[in-house]
Amino acid sequence: MKKKIILPVLFGLLLLVVVSACGNSKADESEKSNGNDENSKETITLKLAVYQPATHPVVTDTIVPFMEEVTKESGGQVQFEFYPAEQLGKVADSFDLVSDGVADISMYMMSNHPSQMPVLNPLIAIPGLYLTAYEGTMAYHELSQTSPVLESDFLSNGVRPIFSLALPASEVFTKGKEVKVPEDMKNLKVVASTEVRAEVVTASGATPISLAVTDLYEGFERNVFDTIVANPPSIGDYGLDEIATYGTTGVLFGGLAVGLIINENVYQDLPENVQEILVNVGNKYTASNAKFYDERTEKTIQQYKENGVNMYELTEDEVAQWNNFYDEVVGKWLKKKGNPQLEEAIEAFKKEVEKHQ
Repeated sequence: MKKKIILPVLFGLLLLVVVSACGNSKADESEKSNGNDENSKETITLKLAVYQPATHPVVTDTIVPFMEEVTKESGGQVQFEFYPAEQLGKVADSFDLVSDGVADISMYMMSNHPSQMPVLNPLIAIPGLYLTAYEGTMAYHELSQTSPVLESDFLSNGVRPIFSLALPASEVFTKGKEVKVPEDMKNLKVVASTEVRAEVVTASGATPISLAVTDLYEGFERNVFDTIVANPPSIGDYGLDEIATYGTTGVLFGGLAVGLIINENVYQDLPENVQEILVNVGNKYTASNAKFYDERTEKTIQQYKENGVNMYELTEDEVAQWNNFYDEVVGKWLKKKGNPQLEEAIEAFKKEVEKHQ
């Protein structure tokens, strides 16, 4: 009797060991198939589009290194298809290109999206808010990453910001007339690319002109306008330093911003490690590129001086005149706008600027 009992028990134990071993083998295979094995990760290819040509400093010094670092940090899991020079669509359509899935990631220019960016679009263009590109960029990026601006200016459009750059504060460049104080702007024809900038230009007694970026050189050359308000590096990027005879340092006539946005659905579908890499690399290049632009601005101003452009540095009294003028005009403009969220964002922006001075 004892032998008859022992044999079935031994057989049952042996069967249990075999089944367990098979189960563990299947679990191991399941883990590998679920991507826990680094070699089994599927390649993710993201289409990244920018409006600048492949030779533009933003592309060579920021966008290309950004892509390379994301690929490296992901162990090759993330690859990019790169489309410079508006190959996938016009810069004015950047938000739609991304939200519609034509591109996964795209560079946008803030001034092209006044209705889609109701807070940051008017904010960054307000004169006198920041002195350096680094100050402006860090403040702009912080606001873009947090509520309520993240929702109002990005997520509501189906996109998410991952890199930001507030370009150096704009200065006044003219052909034939030197500008030192607001009164010197009277009767000039000034390219003004934003609503608040047009308000300030009009209040100074000048006439605001709206012109596409691609038409700036010809327009300046043919006297369609005689004054342009822009950051110093951009003047050289479009060859306008060949025409300008005077420029300023210290006017701080507001800024513009650009950045990278990713399709929100694409972002949410990415593995958490890839999301984290995109955010971290985006933050890194947001800070480093802003510092690069401040250095570039100093070198550019010196180069303009050497090439014959009279770059006038404002005195303390002249700076005060501009600031008083800005306060008056912007105060009236904000009252007319009646946008409490914008006013709250301006105060938050100023506090962020102070942190990075």
